[in-house]
Amino acid sequence: MLQDGFQSSTVDFLLANELGIAFKHVPVMQLYRLSPEAAKTTLHTKSPEFLKVNPNGHIPAIDDDGLVLNESLAINLYLAKKHGGPLAPANLAEDGLIGMWALWAAIEVEPHSIQVLYHRLGNKPEERDPKIAAAAIEALRAPFAVLDKQNATAELRFDHLLTPVFSGAAAQDGDELGKAVGEFVELKPGVPYRFTFELRHLNGGDAQLRVQGETLPKDRLSQLTLYAEAVVTRSIRAHVLLAKALQWLQALGLNERELRYLLAHAADFDGV
Repeated sequence: MLQDGFQSSTVDFLLANELGIAFKHVPVMQLYRLSPEAAKTTLHTKSPEFLKVNPNGHIPAIDDDGLVLNESLAINLYLAKKHGGPLAPANLAEDGLIGMWALWAAIEVEPHSIQVLYHRLGNKPEERDPKIAAAAIEALRAPFAVLDKQNATAELRFDHLLTPVFSGAAAQDGDELGKAVGEFVELKPGVPYRFTFELRHLNGGDAQLRVQGETLPKDRLSQLTLYAEAVVTRSIRAHVLLAKALQWLQALGLNERELRYLLAHAADFDGV
C-alpha cells in the first residue's frame, strides 16, 4: 500500500511503476491544503487513521506486508533493493555509491531547488520572492573538479577574482573539489570570463572540470561556449580600439554624415 499526497511521493510512484510493482494507492492530502470544512471528510496527514501509519504526519508512507516505511528516499532505496533487478545495486560498492549520491541530492541540491520551485511556480504569485529564488539558483551554480588520482591537485582561478575559486588536493581516487561553502562563482550569461584551471600530480590519471547551473545539469565544461585565449585577447583589443575611436569621434563632434564621408575618403585624410 502506498499512501501519498503531492510532490514528495512522485518519485516513489515512478519507481514502483518502473519496477512493475502492483500496489494499492491510498490518496492522502496535506492538512494545510484543505479548508476546515474539507478536512472533516478528507483523509489527510493529521487524520487519526493516517497517524497510525506515520505518527510524524508526513507523506509518503508505504505498508509492505506489515513493514511500514516513511520518507521517499528510504522507500525508493528499499524498493530498488527488493525488486530492482538491474536497478538494484550489484554489490556493496554500488550500494554505497547509491546511498552517497542519493544523500548528496537530498542535502546539497534539494533544499535549494525546492526554493526555486516554490518561488517561481509553486507559491501563489503574491507569495513568491524573486530574491529567494535567485539566491537558491546561485547556490546551485558551482564548478566541480573531479580528480582520478589521490594527491592530484587542482586550482581554478578567474581573472576578475583575487583568490582561487577552489584550490586543493584529492584525498582519494575520484575525489571532487569545489563542494565546500563559498567554492562557487556567479557567471552571468553573455559575459566572457577568463579563467585558468591548473592541474598537478595527476600520476597518470585524468581530471575533469564540471559546471552546474539553473538550466545545466552537473556535467562537463563543454556545456558552456569556450574560446581560446588568443581569441579572447583579440576581442578585448578590438573593444579597446573601438572605445578609443568613439571617444575620438565624440571629441571632434562629427555627425553621421561627416563620419561616412571620412570613412569613404580615408586617403584624403592620410588614411586615418
